Amino acid sequence: ACSLRAAMDFAASLSMSHEVTLEAAALLERLEDTRSTSEVDGLREVFDEARLAAFADKACAWCSQQRLQTIAEVGAATASLVDHLGLKPLEQKRLTKSIDSKRIAESLNHVPSDAGLHKESAARALSTAISSSVNGSAEVRRALDEAEAALVPVDLLERARCKLDEIEREEAEKEDAAFRQGHLENALAALQDASVRNNVEALAAAIVEAQTAGACGQDVVDALAQLDTLKTENSKEAARTDATKELELAARGDDVERISAAIVA
Repeated sequence: ACSLRAAMDFAASLSMSHEVTLEAAALLERLEDTRSTSEVDGLREVFDEARLAAFADKACAWCSQQRLQTIAEVGAATASLVDHLGLKPLEQKRLTKSIDSKRIAESLNHVPSDAGLHKESAARALSTAISSSVNGSAEVRRALDEAEAALVPVDLLERARCKLDEIEREEAEKEDAAFRQGHLENALAALQDASVRNNVEALAAAIVEAQTAGACGQDVVDALAQLDTLKTENSKEAARTDATKELELAARGDDVERISAAIVA
């Protein structure tokens, strides 16, 4: 189009025939229409980068004829393009390098539609996971991992991490409370068993364990009273045993006073 326009200007200075001028003008209009509607996006930048701007019009027209629509398609047809343009080896090298650079840049900036859908799906799943009151840390962590892999917005990830920390603290507190409750129940069961056995040592140990587990109700009060009673009875029984032995020993001798004391005891 640029070359044709320059030729038309030159022809006008030579007073060429009106018919030739009209034909050239119609051709120029078609070329400019093709350029405006069918040029490969970024192709002129490629030629500017390769310092081959003078070939840009011819290249755009050829790409339009070949129905090429992207830089990637132009890259696949580079060999045919450089032959059509008649580029020298160094010019071919610069053009190939420029096309490859542009193609790589576009591929890095392009996000496939399915990846975009996955990103939206992961973001929705994460939002649902952190807003639900029934989800545990496992569900939230799974949704968070998928969202991080899908590169969802950072602010949503930060909110999810905070929510995950909160859920994990609550779960740890519940687990600790369940452990303490289980310890208390086991200690009370052991206390009841020791109470039935009516053994001082076992009952004393069970009371200590129950108090350590946090027991302070009527079961502990009753056990303490039972322990006092058992200790008193055991003391009396020990005293009776000692007195009986003393009486038996005194009866074997002739010491009247010892016999009398043993009888009193």
